[in-house]
Amino acid sequence: MKRKQTRIRVGVAFLEERLGKHRNTLRRWVDNDKFPKPSYDPSGYRSWFLDEIEEWEAENYSSTNPQTLNVDAALAARRTATTT
Repeated sequence: MKRKQTRIRVGVAFLEERLGKHRNTLRRWVDNDKFPKPSYDPSGYRSWFLDEIEEWEAENYSSTNPQTLNVDAALAARRTATTT
């Protein structure tokens, strides 16, 4: 019997920390089709599937693309700046 793989959902606070962007920026990107669309639960809570975000990062935040920011380096620098 095959086991169904569970997809991880993440909220806007997680994405703010991961991407170093404000929630309003993320909303603007969604509105302009530059970021994956969230899904909403019955109470209106926005969430994204982590695998879709990782795919988007691979396409848009690549160290091989000089037009974009390397997210891992940016987060590491941000963590260093806040801990020192």
